Amino acid sequence: MYKISLFIVMLVIISNSSISLAEEEIDGFPDQLLGELQDGYKFRMSVLSFAARNKPADSTQNPDNDFLKLNDYSQGIKLRPDASLSFRDLYFSIKPRADLTLEQFHTGTQKGEKSHEHEIYINEYLIQYQTTEDLFSSYGRQFLQWGPSFLCSPSNPFFFDNGKSKPNQEGEGKEFATFLWILDLNWTYSVIINTDDGRSHDPDFEKTYALKTDYSGDTGYASLTLSYQEGDNHKKRIGLFGGLTASDALILYGEAGFQKGSDALYPISDNSPFNYSMNSVEQDDHSIYSTLLAGGTYTFESGSSLTFEYLYNQMGYNNKEAKNYYTLRQNAHDAYHLPNPIAGLARHTLGQTADNGLMFLRQNYFMLQYIENDVFDLLNLTFRWTQCIDDKSVQFVSSVDFYAGDSTRFFTSIVLNHGNHETAFGSILDYQVIIGVEYFF
Repeated sequence: MYKISLFIVMLVIISNSSISLAEEEIDGFPDQLLGELQDGYKFRMSVLSFAARNKPADSTQNPDNDFLKLNDYSQGIKLRPDASLSFRDLYFSIKPRADLTLEQFHTGTQKGEKSHEHEIYINEYLIQYQTTEDLFSSYGRQFLQWGPSFLCSPSNPFFFDNGKSKPNQEGEGKEFATFLWILDLNWTYSVIINTDDGRSHDPDFEKTYALKTDYSGDTGYASLTLSYQEGDNHKKRIGLFGGLTASDALILYGEAGFQKGSDALYPISDNSPFNYSMNSVEQDDHSIYSTLLAGGTYTFESGSSLTFEYLYNQMGYNNKEAKNYYTLRQNAHDAYHLPNPIAGLARHTLGQTADNGLMFLRQNYFMLQYIENDVFDLLNLTFRWTQCIDDKSVQFVSSVDFYAGDSTRFFTSIVLNHGNHETAFGSILDYQVIIGVEYFF
């Protein structure tokens, strides 16, 4: 509690700093310089409070909810201040965060238990210098995103998960050094170096270098990203995205990623106690693995929009691999409560099946999304249907935001997963409901 109190005091000092600068006389401090600092300083504070209900799936991935230990109920508060200063050729920004979460468990071995967690951290920060009129250099921790897609970002070598499927959650920043050259109104070139794993805490992190070229025209746009990752595998990737205005109402777009080999874990038949083991057998494969996404958005006269996307994820499991994967998971599940060392092997195996390096378990997915904003100037509505074509499982997400004035937002999000417990969407959660309120000042 001392850390949280100290954090709140710090926020008050930051938010009032521009006011105090205006009220105090600083000897020898030029009025023009003071005015520039005041004009360039911005502060925004968000206080988000939420309550969530989770229904863990009773699947082979999570026997008795003892392995993943998913809470049944949680509530918390998040303090999200954003401060920035633009001063001549320099720009600074920082996003410190403070989270307090209380959890309750009604299933599994933790039934009846309660726990609380608190964390203070800096999720993002940035220092940027404008070297010339068209050349910028920066360093900071960022959740660096680009591309038009909703399901994921195949063209991004740093963040495949773009966070768009997680309402009210922030992406975890990583450290980047960036050099940006704006050639003209149409062409932009960037050199991006990912120097540290930042908030992601990736145990397998390796430095990644990328060269990004962007084109923006009157009726379309395109981007090419070439990247190289240090390490034993010297991973090389090519990322592409682009879009065009097909009509006044229809925008079509695509996004793709290509790489040699795959870091994902695959179920391989062997002589182990569970008959299969998870291995990165494609890591040294010289084959090209692709992730392809095609989509479009149609905007109605009312302003609402309908978006469709198809995703082909070549690194995902085919039918045979999926069958072996679920067989291995079932065998590990059955041995979970046996004496060691077999129980230890079961836990290790379930850890690998849960964190196998694949955001999408299978190969073919389809998404349909409807968005309508400013309903009665009060409501924003989002409804998303995502189906795994390979195993017919479905995830439905709805998000409703209600604005009470300019400073208060009430929200709710619902995630429903449909499919048996040996499907892409049926293995972890049956459903999740979140309600909350966010206050801005």
